[in-house]
Amino acid sequence: MFPIALDIATLPIALVGSGEKAESRLAHLARAGAGNVTRYAGRLPDAAEIKAVRLLLIVDVAREDAARLAATARANGVLVNVEDDKDYCDFYFMSEVRRGDLLIAISTHGASPALAIAVKEKLSQQFGEEWSVITDTIKQQRDAWRAAGHSLSEVLAKTRALIKERGWL
Repeated sequence: MFPIALDIATLPIALVGSGEKAESRLAHLARAGAGNVTRYAGRLPDAAEIKAVRLLLIVDVAREDAARLAATARANGVLVNVEDDKDYCDFYFMSEVRRGDLLIAISTHGASPALAIAVKEKLSQQFGEEWSVITDTIKQQRDAWRAAGHSLSEVLAKTRALIKERGWL
């Protein structure tokens, strides 16, 4: 597993499926800033429609249909995630704690979703909504230091000193 943060604001994404899980995944995409999602509910996309996206999410679709869609996606360089079926996943969704620009992601690589949820609940208590403001404050200060010509190593040291001075961690 290789953790990355993916900016999906303009990335073309297809969501295949209907029902509660698909609605939940659609809401998750919206919270993450997805701006280009095509929804396929009631029908499956064809190969050309799959080729036109970069991510294909499949939820509550018969396994044989999901397998065919995943194979088409992979043949066209499209990353695919089939909900609750690791065999057809190129990537996984993690539990997350989101506080503005601060994103803390938790994964057990599917070993224990219950553990990921428990860790998320614990971190949610430790990192309250005030962390959105803290993150904004650090970003503004960092931008000012960069604009003043400080090197990346200086900005890192200054940021760590600010965090310690303010008692944020």
